[in-house]
Amino acid sequence: MGAATPSLIPALHLVLTLTLALMLILALILILILTPRPTLKFSLRPSQLSRSARAPQGRLRRRRCAAEVVMLKVYSSMIHVLGLLRTVLTQIERHDRDLGNQLRRAASSVALNTAEGSGSHGGTRLARYRTALGSARETGACLDVAVALGYVERVDGELLVQLDQVRAMLAVLVR
Repeated sequence: MGAATPSLIPALHLVLTLTLALMLILALILILILTPRPTLKFSLRPSQLSRSARAPQGRLRRRRCAAEVVMLKVYSSMIHVLGLLRTVLTQIERHDRDLGNQLRRAASSVALNTAEGSGSHGGTRLARYRTALGSARETGACLDVAVALGYVERVDGELLVQLDQVRAMLAVLVR
């Protein structure tokens, strides 16, 4: 029995080494999977910037990064607005199904056109952001009409603030 024990030591050592290596590989995979990354990209071409922004390369990079951040904020803010719209939307649809459908289409269009614009270039990108801004304005108008017609007493303040922020950010993008 004593002779069998020394022959098991190299095998155990190999098993422990392989187990440790496997654990390290799994840890690296988890780190790669769990590290957050932005999913949408937005960048401006030099021809879309003013001369002062085009001149030094550093300013151009800062401007591109700022535009990417604005676009990501627009999209995530609009997704939040869509969540806040659910209760108001059901109240409106009880009184006026067409206005509810128009509100749903306009609000959805903001998020969809923002996402589509982030994957486009040049004039197509600008057109998508302009469409998104028009839809954001239409969303606000639908809410105004619903209040004016008495379908809802008032609209949640956070919803209105978030929608105003979306409109302001889109106005910056289409400038």
